[in-house]
Amino acid sequence: PFDLILEVTDSATGEPFTDFDAITMDARMPAHDHGMTVDVALVPTPEPGQYTANGMLFHMIGHWEFHVDVTRGPRMERAQVSTRLEF
Repeated sequence: PFDLILEVTDSATGEPFTDFDAITMDARMPAHDHGMTVDVALVPTPEPGQYTANGMLFHMIGHWEFHVDVTRGPRMERAQVSTRLEF
C-alpha cells in the first residue's frame, strides 16, 4: 500500500483549484480490464488544492493508469497518467 499527494490546479492560471462538487481518484489496468482491489480516500491537506490519496495498492505488475475525476455541476473532467510497475 502507498499514499500519493494529488495537487489540483486551474489549467489557465496554475492556481489551486477548489471550486468543484466532487473529486475522485482510481487506478486501472487497461490490459486486464480491472482496477485496484481497494477503495481510495482523498483527504484534504492543509495546502489549498492538495489531497492525500490514502490506500493506493497496485496488486499486480504491469501497466497502470491513474484517473482523477473532478466534477462541477453537470461537467466532469478527467486527468489521466500512465505508469508501469516492474519488479
